[in-house]
Amino acid sequence: MKASRNFGKRIKDIRMALNMTQEEFANEIGVEKSHISRMECGRKGISLTRMKQICERFDVPMDYFSMSDEAYNAMREKMMKGIIIDISKMRTFHVGMVRRFIEGLKG
Repeated sequence: MKASRNFGKRIKDIRMALNMTQEEFANEIGVEKSHISRMECGRKGISLTRMKQICERFDVPMDYFSMSDEAYNAMREKMMKGIIIDISKMRTFHVGMVRRFIEGLKG
């Protein structure tokens, strides 16, 4: 997968985990909605500064962007197995991922 597409997929995953529209996400980081759309589609890359801003704003680990799909899936699987742990201690981003996973199970 092309790097910008992979970053775009991760941006979309973060936004969806937070249950935000592209416009809401764009407003949070100070860009236009079209900027988010182009990033998610892989037509626009992401600067290190913007990546850091997103990570700090939404409490996402920086290595999330450089993880292979296998590492991402392993992290997600580990997180899902650990759902019994105290959710209040989880990162906001991870809580959103759990919510999306549960909603997916409901169909």
